[in-house]
Amino acid sequence: MNEDCAIGDPFALAHELAAFFGYVRSVPPDKAFRFGAENNGRGAPLASRTVPFEAALAQLPDLDSTFAERLWREALRADESAQPVWLHGDVHPGNVLVADGRLSGVIDWGLCGVGDGACDLLTAWAMFDRPPRNVFRRAIGAGDAEWLRGAGWALSMAVIYLPYAYESGLRSDMSERMIARLMEEFA
Repeated sequence: MNEDCAIGDPFALAHELAAFFGYVRSVPPDKAFRFGAENNGRGAPLASRTVPFEAALAQLPDLDSTFAERLWREALRADESAQPVWLHGDVHPGNVLVADGRLSGVIDWGLCGVGDGACDLLTAWAMFDRPPRNVFRRAIGAGDAEWLRGAGWALSMAVIYLPYAYESGLRSDMSERMIARLMEEFA
């Protein structure tokens, strides 16, 4: 979904994306598609992102590092005993197709794999402000531990991307918005 494409009803989209993820998760996982270099570690244990997260955070002096470090530690402590599931790994506004204000497709499956489904919860902060995000959480059935790991995925994705975006002159608004939404929710 490009930013100019209007989402008709963000609450309806929250339900539709939760149903999409529910379907993806319902397919029996294939161990041959576990996380790894091929899918940039999507679905791997969150701790595998600690080194690049900390390196990127050190390059962002304007970011509230106390908040980011606290949320990161909390996400790392969240129980990771969930069974591996299929995941898309990269659902954000640029990979969501909308027609007539409704979800019509999800593209860019290059990072899909099998692992911790909390990875796909980064969508909550990439796509939604708090009220529809809460609808998304209820509709997908995310418990506290999975939700917290999803927040860790969202935080790490945004923090790791920002230094690269700033250095390369790329758009950074989605990552900045994700961090603002995380700060609103977990402050």
